[in-house]
Amino acid sequence: MIYTVVGGDERQIRLTRLLLQDGHKVYTWGIGQDSVKSIEEAVAKAECVIWPLPLLTKAGMLNIAGGSYPPTVVMDAMRGDQVGIGGRIPLWLLEQARDNGLTLVDYVKREDFAIANAVPTAFGKQEYNAENTENYKGYRTLHELENRHLLRGLVREMINIFYYISSHPCIHSTKG
Repeated sequence: MIYTVVGGDERQIRLTRLLLQDGHKVYTWGIGQDSVKSIEEAVAKAECVIWPLPLLTKAGMLNIAGGSYPPTVVMDAMRGDQVGIGGRIPLWLLEQARDNGLTLVDYVKREDFAIANAVPTAFGKQEYNAENTENYKGYRTLHELENRHLLRGLVREMINIFYYISSHPCIHSTKG
Protein backbone atom coordinates (compact mmCIF):
# COMPACT_ATOMS: atom_id res chain seq x y z
CA MET A 1 0.00 0.00 0.00
CA ILE A 2 1.14 3.57 -0.63
CA TYR A 3 0.60 6.08 2.17
CA THR A 4 1.04 9.81 2.52
CA VAL A 5 1.44 11.07 6.08
CA VAL A 6 0.50 14.73 6.51
CA GLY A 7 1.60 16.70 9.56
CA GLY A 8 0.77 15.80 13.12
CA ASP A 9 3.17 15.16 15.95
CA GLU A 10 5.69 12.53 17.02
CA ARG A 11 3.05 9.82 16.57
CA GLN A 12 2.94 10.47 12.81
CA ILE A 13 6.74 10.41 12.56
CA ARG A 14 6.84 7.07 14.36
CA LEU A 15 3.93 5.77 12.32
CA THR A 16 5.88 6.64 9.16
CA ARG A 17 8.87 4.63 10.41
CA LEU A 18 6.70 1.62 11.22
CA LEU A 19 4.95 1.70 7.85
CA LEU A 20 8.35 1.81 6.13
CA GLN A 21 9.58 -1.08 8.30
CA ASP A 22 6.51 -3.06 7.22
CA GLY A 23 7.54 -2.56 3.58
CA HIS A 24 5.07 0.14 2.52
CA LYS A 25 5.88 3.14 0.35
CA VAL A 26 5.35 6.29 2.43
CA TYR A 27 5.46 9.95 1.41
CA THR A 28 5.49 12.70 4.02
CA TRP A 29 4.56 16.37 4.02
CA GLY A 30 4.28 18.81 6.89
CA ILE A 31 6.02 16.66 9.53
CA GLY A 32 9.40 18.39 9.26
CA GLN A 33 10.96 15.45 7.40
CA ASP A 34 9.16 15.90 4.09
CA SER A 35 9.84 13.53 1.20
CA VAL A 36 8.03 15.66 -1.40
CA LYS A 37 7.86 19.37 -2.21
CA SER A 38 4.12 19.96 -2.14
CA ILE A 39 0.95 18.59 -0.63
CA GLU A 40 -0.43 18.04 -4.13
CA GLU A 41 2.54 15.81 -5.01
CA ALA A 42 2.27 13.92 -1.72
CA VAL A 43 -1.45 13.25 -2.04
CA ALA A 44 -1.26 12.35 -5.75
CA LYS A 45 1.08 9.44 -4.95
CA ALA A 46 -1.04 7.89 -2.18
CA GLU A 47 -3.74 5.30 -1.88
CA CYS A 48 -4.30 6.31 1.74
CA VAL A 49 -3.76 9.83 3.10
CA ILE A 50 -3.13 9.93 6.83
CA TRP A 51 -4.11 13.35 8.13
CA PRO A 52 -2.68 14.84 11.35
CA LEU A 53 -3.72 14.10 14.91
CA PRO A 54 -5.04 16.44 16.02
CA LEU A 55 -6.11 17.58 12.58
CA LEU A 56 -6.34 21.29 13.33
CA THR A 57 -4.48 23.83 15.42
CA LYS A 58 -6.39 26.18 17.71
CA ALA A 59 -6.36 28.69 14.84
CA GLY A 60 -8.24 26.21 12.63
CA MET A 61 -5.30 25.45 10.35
CA LEU A 62 -3.72 22.06 9.56
CA ASN A 63 -1.50 20.74 12.33
CA ILE A 64 1.73 20.69 10.30
CA ALA A 65 5.34 21.77 10.66
CA GLY A 66 6.65 24.69 8.63
CA GLY A 67 3.54 26.43 7.42
CA SER A 68 -0.05 27.45 7.85
CA TYR A 69 -2.60 25.84 5.55
CA PRO A 70 -6.36 25.34 5.76
CA PRO A 71 -7.49 21.69 5.88
CA THR A 72 -9.17 22.04 2.52
CA VAL A 73 -5.73 22.09 0.83
CA VAL A 74 -5.43 18.33 1.51
CA MET A 75 -9.02 17.60 0.59
CA ASP A 76 -8.75 19.56 -2.66
CA ALA A 77 -5.78 17.40 -3.66
CA MET A 78 -7.54 14.08 -2.92
CA ARG A 79 -9.23 11.84 -5.48
CA GLY A 80 -12.35 9.74 -4.97
CA ASP A 81 -10.40 6.46 -5.08
CA GLN A 82 -8.30 7.42 -2.04
CA VAL A 83 -9.01 6.95 1.64
CA GLY A 84 -8.35 9.83 4.05
CA ILE A 85 -7.85 9.06 7.73
CA GLY A 86 -7.45 11.70 10.42
CA GLY A 87 -7.95 12.55 14.03
CA ARG A 88 -10.52 14.94 15.48
CA ILE A 89 -11.96 15.92 12.11
CA PRO A 90 -14.57 18.68 12.38
CA LEU A 91 -18.06 17.75 11.21
CA TRP A 92 -18.07 20.45 8.52
CA LEU A 93 -14.97 18.89 6.92
CA LEU A 94 -16.41 15.36 7.04
CA GLU A 95 -19.59 16.68 5.37
CA GLN A 96 -17.61 18.56 2.73
CA ALA A 97 -15.57 15.41 1.97
CA ARG A 98 -18.77 13.38 1.62
CA ASP A 99 -20.30 16.02 -0.66
CA ASN A 100 -17.17 15.84 -2.85
CA GLY A 101 -17.34 12.04 -3.10
CA LEU A 102 -14.30 11.53 -0.85
CA THR A 103 -13.83 8.99 1.93
CA LEU A 104 -12.59 10.65 5.12
CA VAL A 105 -12.62 8.69 8.39
CA ASP A 106 -12.02 10.02 11.91
CA TYR A 107 -10.11 7.29 13.75
CA VAL A 108 -10.28 9.12 17.09
CA LYS A 109 -13.98 8.22 17.25
CA ARG A 110 -13.04 4.55 17.41
CA GLU A 111 -13.11 3.30 21.01
CA ASP A 112 -10.09 1.02 20.53
CA PHE A 113 -7.99 3.94 19.31
CA ALA A 114 -9.15 6.27 22.10
CA ILE A 115 -8.14 3.75 24.75
CA ALA A 116 -4.79 2.98 23.12
CA ASN A 117 -4.05 6.70 22.71
CA ALA A 118 -4.90 7.79 26.26
CA VAL A 119 -1.82 6.59 28.16
CA PRO A 120 0.92 7.81 25.78
CA THR A 121 -0.86 11.14 25.31
CA ALA A 122 -1.06 11.74 29.04
CA PHE A 123 2.58 10.82 29.59
CA GLY A 124 3.69 12.86 26.59
CA LYS A 125 2.20 15.95 28.22
CA GLN A 126 3.88 15.10 31.49
CA GLU A 127 7.22 14.83 29.68
CA TYR A 128 7.17 18.55 28.98
CA ASN A 129 6.15 19.48 32.52
CA ALA A 130 8.38 17.14 34.51
CA GLU A 131 11.44 16.27 32.44
CA ASN A 132 13.40 14.86 35.39
CA THR A 133 10.65 13.24 37.37
CA GLU A 134 9.35 9.73 36.94
CA ASN A 135 6.06 9.38 35.10
CA TYR A 136 4.75 5.90 34.54
CA LYS A 137 6.48 2.95 36.17
CA GLY A 138 9.70 4.95 36.33
CA TYR A 139 9.87 5.88 32.62
CA ARG A 140 10.61 9.54 31.95
CA THR A 141 10.08 10.13 28.23
CA LEU A 142 8.03 9.05 25.26
CA HIS A 143 11.14 7.35 23.90
CA GLU A 144 11.37 5.22 27.02
CA LEU A 145 7.66 4.46 26.81
CA GLU A 146 8.11 3.37 23.20
CA ASN A 147 10.91 1.06 24.27
CA ARG A 148 8.50 -0.50 26.75
CA HIS A 149 5.96 -1.04 23.95
CA LEU A 150 3.28 1.36 25.15
CA LEU A 151 3.66 3.96 22.42
CA ARG A 152 4.71 1.33 19.90
CA GLY A 153 1.45 -0.45 20.73
CA LEU A 154 -0.47 2.73 19.98
CA VAL A 155 1.26 3.19 16.66
CA ARG A 156 0.69 -0.47 15.79
CA GLU A 157 -2.99 0.00 16.65
CA MET A 158 -3.10 3.00 14.28
CA ILE A 159 -1.61 0.82 11.54
CA ASN A 160 -4.19 -1.91 12.21
CA ILE A 161 -6.97 0.66 11.93
CA PHE A 162 -5.53 2.00 8.67
CA TYR A 163 -5.21 -1.53 7.24
CA TYR A 164 -8.79 -2.33 8.26
CA ILE A 165 -10.20 0.86 6.79
CA SER A 166 -8.20 0.68 3.58
CA SER A 167 -9.18 -2.95 2.94
CA HIS A 168 -12.83 -2.59 3.90
CA PRO A 169 -15.13 -3.31 0.89
CA CYS A 170 -17.31 -0.27 1.64
CA ILE A 171 -14.33 2.03 1.20
CA HIS A 172 -13.73 0.76 -2.35
CA SER A 173 -17.34 0.91 -3.49
CA THR A 174 -18.46 3.45 -6.06
CA LYS A 175 -19.48 6.73 -4.47
CA GLY A 176 -22.47 8.53 -5.79
